[in-house]
Amino acid sequence: MADEAVTLAYTEWTLVELDGGAVEIGPEELAPHLVLDLEEARVAGSGGVNRLSGHFVLSEDELRFGRLATTRMAGAGAGECDAA
Repeated sequence: MADEAVTLAYTEWTLVELDGGAVEIGPEELAPHLVLDLEEARVAGSGGVNRLSGHFVLSEDELRFGRLATTRMAGAGAGECDAA
């Protein structure tokens, strides 16, 4: 089976490790993730409980995020990943 190329855009990038430790997903949480829209230079995703969106700048070797807007929902899992 040939290796498939993964593109930066429109791929759901899921957080699996934070500060050297595995990310645990609670039963009421989404997996923390980001999706990049290269055409609009927008990012959307979730910290697990809360949603986020904003803009980014991509150069040859760097990805920078601007200000991100987030929801502030309460949830059993709101915490470490949402705050990161």
